[in-house]
Amino acid sequence: MCQRVWVCSSVILFLLFGASFIFTGSSNTGGQLRGRGRVPSSSPNSDMNKGLQFRLSEGAEQSDKSAPTGPARAAVLPEDDAQSLLQRLKPIKTEPTDEQEFAFRDRSLPPPLTGKTINDTFPASDQHAGPGQTATGPLEVLRYAPEGDVPLAPHLTVTFSQPMVAVTSVEDLAARTVPVKLSPQPPGKWRWIGAKTVLFEPEHRFPMATSYSVEVPAGVKSAVGETLKSAKTWTFATPPPTVKTSYPQSGPRRRDQIMFVEFDQKVDPSAVLSKIRVGSGRSDLKTRLASQSEIDSDEEIARLAKSAQEGRWLAFRATSDAPDGISLALPAASTISVSISAGTPSLEGPLVTTKQQGFAFQTYSPLKILEARCGYNGCHPLEPWSIQFNNPLDEGSFQQSQIRVQPEVPGLKVQIFGSNMVISGLTRGRTTYRLTFDASIKDQFGQTLGKEAVQTFNVLSAEPSLAAAKDGMVVLDPYGPPRYSVYSTNYSTLKVSLYAVAPEDWSKYNAYIRARQQYGSQDSARAVPPGRLVVAKDMPVGGEPDEMTATAIDLSPALSGGHGQVVVVIEPPGTTGARNRYRQGPIIAWVQATGIGLDAYVDGTDLIGWATSLKDGKALEGVDITLLPGGR
Repeated sequence: MCQRVWVCSSVILFLLFGASFIFTGSSNTGGQLRGRGRVPSSSPNSDMNKGLQFRLSEGAEQSDKSAPTGPARAAVLPEDDAQSLLQRLKPIKTEPTDEQEFAFRDRSLPPPLTGKTINDTFPASDQHAGPGQTATGPLEVLRYAPEGDVPLAPHLTVTFSQPMVAVTSVEDLAARTVPVKLSPQPPGKWRWIGAKTVLFEPEHRFPMATSYSVEVPAGVKSAVGETLKSAKTWTFATPPPTVKTSYPQSGPRRRDQIMFVEFDQKVDPSAVLSKIRVGSGRSDLKTRLASQSEIDSDEEIARLAKSAQEGRWLAFRATSDAPDGISLALPAASTISVSISAGTPSLEGPLVTTKQQGFAFQTYSPLKILEARCGYNGCHPLEPWSIQFNNPLDEGSFQQSQIRVQPEVPGLKVQIFGSNMVISGLTRGRTTYRLTFDASIKDQFGQTLGKEAVQTFNVLSAEPSLAAAKDGMVVLDPYGPPRYSVYSTNYSTLKVSLYAVAPEDWSKYNAYIRARQQYGSQDSARAVPPGRLVVAKDMPVGGEPDEMTATAIDLSPALSGGHGQVVVVIEPPGTTGARNRYRQGPIIAWVQATGIGLDAYVDGTDLIGWATSLKDGKALEGVDITLLPGGR
C-alpha cells in the first residue's frame, strides 16, 4: 500500500512541476515502474513527445530477510540554532478576516400551529337560544317501506311528520317507545333514527315466503302532544321458493345423470323432492335424493353444491326397478323434463309457490355422424374438413388409424374437439376424397359407431393465389444468384416490373407504399414506384393446375455488376373477380443485392455503424457509411 501511495505521489509531483526526471518504485516481486518527463519539442525524432510514459519490467526477487533497524539517534537542537532556523522563515501575513465571531446556525422555525386557541369558560356563562319550536299540525305517517310484494326485505322503516321522542332519549326509548305493530315479528330490534323515523332490523333479513302486516294505531302521540287521528295499516310479502340454479341443461347427458336445483331461500330437500316430477313424454320416473358419496364423485355436482348457500339446494337422481336401477334409469335418446310443481314449501315461511318451475335436458343417442362440411363455398385445397358427431367423442381411446382416406393425403392430421372432428392435410384440387370411419370409434358414453361410416369430399379447383417468402425490405443471399422468388397457384403468367433505385429513393419508396395501401383512391391508382423502370413484362408460370409453383425472377437487368437496389412489383395478370381482387394484392419489395452487411446502434447523441461481410461476417475496411437523407 505504501509503495502505491509513493508512486501516486510521484506522479502528482511530476504533473505539478513538469520536471524531467525518472522515478522508480519497487514492488514485492522486484518489478520496477519508470516514468520520464516530456522531452522538449525540439527533439523531433524522439518518441517521447507523445506524453507521460511508463515502463514496467521484471525485477530480481529480493529476500524478505532484512537486518533489524533500531530507532535513529537524535539530539536536541541548541536554542541559538533553533532561533536562527526560525528567523529564516518569512513572517506570517495576517488578514483582516483572520479573527471572526463564532458563526452560530440559524434557529429552527417553530412547528406550525393547526388552529387557533380560544380561551373561554366552560360551560359558557351566556345562555344561547335553542332551536325554533316545531310547527304544530296533525300527526301523520309520511313514509314507510317496504310495501307490497318485494323480492327481499332487509328492514322496516316508518317516518312521522313530527318528532316522536326527544333527541336525547333516542337510544333509551328504542325498546319501549315503538308506536308500530308488526305481525309476525321475527327476531330483531327496534331503534330510532333521529326523532321522527323508527327502524326495525331483523337478525339477518325478513324471512322469505311470509306475508307481514304493519299498523300504526290511532291515538299515538308525538313528542309535542299531537295525536294520530286514524290508524295507518299496510302489508308486504316476501316470495316463496324460486329456482336460482338448475343442472343439467341441454345435452347429450348420461343415463345416470344427477340433477341439481338451488333456490333463493332455505328449503327441506325431502319436501321439495315430493313436488318434483322427472319424466320423458308422458312417463314419470322414480326419483330419490343423491347420497353425499354420489355428489362427491360427480365433479360438476360437487362444484355446484360447494358454491350454493347452505340449506338452499338438493341433488337427486332417477331410479328404476331394473337390476341396475341407476346407470340406465333415464331413457336413451330422450328429452328429460324436470318440473317443480306449484305448492313447493319453504323452511322460512308458510307461503308456497303458485306456479310451476322446471328445466330440461337430453340423454345421449346411438353414436352417429350428423354432418360433414368444409369451407363456406365448397371445398378447396388445403382447407380442413369438419365431421360433426351427435355425441362428444372419447379422445383418449381414439387412434388416427381408425380413419382411412383415399386417395392418400400427405401430412394427414386428425383433431377432436368434443363432438367435432377436424381433418387437415395437403389436399389437392379437382380431387374426390373418400373417408372411411371405423366402427370402433367411441364416444364419451362408451358407445361405438357399430358399423363403418363413409363420407366423401369433392375438392374443387384452388383459387388463384400469389405470395412471396418475404416482402418489404429483402436482402439476397450473397452466395446465390440475384433472384427473387414468388409462389403462385393457378396463374399462367405474372406481370413483373423492375425499377433500378438508389438508397436516396428509400423515402420515395415508403411514400409509394403508403399510396398503394389506400385501396380505391386516386392516389393508389396513380402511384408509381421510384427509380428507373428497367423491366416490364408478362412472365410465364410453369407447374401443374392447383399446385403451388415457384417462379424465380432474374434481377440482373436492374443491377450493376451484380449489386444494387431494385424495387420489384409483381401483379396477377388481367382482371380478376371482385372477391379475388379484395384478397389478392400485388407483391412489392425493395430488394438489395449486396455483400455488405450493415448494423447500427443509436442512442440520444450518437449513431455507431458497423460494416461486415455478409459471406463470412468479417469487418470491412474502406466502407463509406452515409446517413440519409441528411447525408451525414
